[in-house]
This record gives sequence, C-alpha cells and structure tokens, in this order.
Amino acid sequence: MKRPIIAIDARLVGTQNTGDTSYWRGLIWGLSQLDPVPSLLLFSDKPFPPGFPELETIFQWRIIKAPSSRLWSTFAFPQEAKRSGADLIHTQYNISPVSQLKTVTTIHDVSFFVNPEWYSPKDRFLLTRGIPASCKRAQKILTVSETSKQEIELHIPAAQGKIVVTPNALSPNFEPVPKDLARTRLAKDHNLDQPFVFAITSRWARKNTQLAAEAFQQSNLVQTHKLVTCGPGEPLTPESLHLGYVDDLTIRNLYAAADC
Repeated sequence: MKRPIIAIDARLVGTQNTGDTSYWRGLIWGLSQLDPVPSLLLFSDKPFPPGFPELETIFQWRIIKAPSSRLWSTFAFPQEAKRSGADLIHTQYNISPVSQLKTVTTIHDVSFFVNPEWYSPKDRFLLTRGIPASCKRAQKILTVSETSKQEIELHIPAAQGKIVVTPNALSPNFEPVPKDLARTRLAKDHNLDQPFVFAITSRWARKNTQLAAEAFQQSNLVQTHKLVTCGPGEPLTPESLHLGYVDDLTIRNLYAAADC
C-alpha cells in the first residue's frame, strides 16, 4: 500500500516564534519516530534551519518563494504541494481557499473569540472570519488541549466532529540537568550566580506573563531571589533579568537551576 505523501508548511521550524517553533519542530521530530516513517515534504521560503540535522536526511526540504507571506500560503504552497504529488497538506490556522488537496490544520486556541480585547480591530476581523472558513475546509483539526477543543467547537460550529486533541510533548533534547551543573553553566554564560525564579515570557497578551511578576512580587521569594525570564518582550520588572530569546540548552539549564 502506497504511503501518503504529506506536505507541511514548515516555515515556523526555522523561526524564533517560541511556542509555534517548538510545536512544529516537535511535530516533525515525532513523525520521524513513526514506523514506517511517513513520506514528508517540508516546504519553506528559507533554507533548512540548523539544530536538527538528522531530520534533513529523513524528509525533503523544499524552498519556494512568493512576493509575500499571504501569497505564499494562499497560492505558492498549495500549488507546489500538488505539483509535488502530495496527498495531504498540514498547516497552522489558515487553509488556502484555492487548495485542491485534503488538509489538516493545527489550531492552538481561539482567544480572538474568547478575549477579543487582546487583539487589534484588523487582526480580530481577519481571525474571526478567516479561521471559521478554514475549519470548514479542513478534513481534521488538531488542537493541544480539551479546553481549546471545547472553545473551538463553541465558537466555530463547523469544527465539530473534526477535532483531535494532541497534547504537546517535551522535545527529545529536553532532558533533566543536574542542578549544580546547570547553575555552573548559567554563572559562566550569563553571570547568573544567585537563587532565582524562572518564567518564559511572551509579547502576546493572552499568555498573561505579567501574572508571573505579580505572583513573584507578592511572595516571600522576592526577598531572597531574582526573577529571571527569557523569550520575546521586555523585562517584567525593572529589577528582573531578561535574557531574550535563548537556545534549548539554556532553557534546560534555567529550568534545572531555578528554585521555582
């Protein structure tokens, strides 16, 4: 029996979009562990990213160009996927209205319905109209929690009966690090040699990362520890240490060395 050929919009694999990038890297790695390994075509507008060279020998990375991101996802990607013999496309959120192939989409949440005040009028307009249309076109919809499934079905009736909950898993390189070793590495690489509380931050309002700062400031730890964060955005407080975007090894060390 012929294995289906799956075309994936893999542009986020090589970006610094934190959660989105981790999701797609994890998904592709997980697919590489199946037996038999599916036939995957990974499409992007950029060269194959560093960080997991073992996948470059398993799947085909194909570069296609377009004048804009919207034209890439609406026309260039689905057309090239069809020309390449793909049987199925996997995207995130948006599905091209001109695609002639079966499509699976991943929808992490519908916070634009649940908390519309977090979005600009333009983004809210595009999301509340575009995502329901994509759900109508999708054969299956993946989401990451039962809560998200319930909210998607509540606000987008077309998604009912199509959703499969696939909880996120830890990356394969996210292995425990001895606390003393992690602290030694952080002291050397980031001059961080005091007890600390750790949080990953985001510029998106729906992540509510300011709550981490408020909780820290109301705890007894504020007297003895430093608040350390990484990710997009700015420091949560004037006294906190923000490391920006860091690699996976640094995140492992931060989790291992933190007291909270």
